[in-house]
Amino acid sequence: MSIDNIKSLLMKGESIEHIAESLDVSTTAMYRLCHIHNIDFRGIRALSRSRKSIELCKEKEAKRIEKIKIRKEKRKKREKEQKEYRKQVEHNRKKRADRINQIAKMRRDGATYSEIAVKYKLTTERVRQILLDYNKSSDIPVPPEDFNHKRPPNPDVTARREKVAELRRTGLSHQEIAKKTKVSIGVIRQDLETYNRDSDNPITPFRVDKRQHIDATAKLDIVKMRNKGASISELAEKYDVCQSRIYQILREASW
Repeated sequence: MSIDNIKSLLMKGESIEHIAESLDVSTTAMYRLCHIHNIDFRGIRALSRSRKSIELCKEKEAKRIEKIKIRKEKRKKREKEQKEYRKQVEHNRKKRADRINQIAKMRRDGATYSEIAVKYKLTTERVRQILLDYNKSSDIPVPPEDFNHKRPPNPDVTARREKVAELRRTGLSHQEIAKKTKVSIGVIRQDLETYNRDSDNPITPFRVDKRQHIDATAKLDIVKMRNKGASISELAEKYDVCQSRIYQILREASW
């Protein structure tokens, strides 16, 4: 290896020991060689270190500048997003105010909460809340809807109640009426209660008639059949009584 190569290795930051090891010579011989050829390895090493330090400083400065650039880009992006967000919020606020004014105008024109709710795809409760908030900040309040007024009767429900009342006047039980009208016994009871409340000629409510009466022998048979696995509906159909009567018999028997 020539002296120039040794100098170049020293400039690159290689140590005397490492160069001596690569040339398979002793460190002392390498120091003598540098002394003979007037190679200032210490100055070269210091110069190499200073060059590396300068390069490191340049790299750090470049990284710092890159970080500042990235930070500025993020700040610009964030400011742009915030500006768009504020713009969207302002647009939504204006749109909401316009919608509230339209809802208030519809209510002043006589529209019900249900009609307003259908048009704006809201619930009636939400419409009520919107108008309540509107009245707090408005000089001209909107009249609230009166929920105490009677709704128009449903013609189908009215016809069914009249039919149930006619069948009850003929002496049929609740279960027999339920079979004919194909509705539950609970609905039959409600219809008769509503009919008696609104009618001038009320009907005597059905309690227990001959068909609902079951003697002790039949009660014992019901309990035995239930123990064997018979269902409540099967027992009610067999003895021609409602299912609640079967439940009552089973409770009386401590089943």
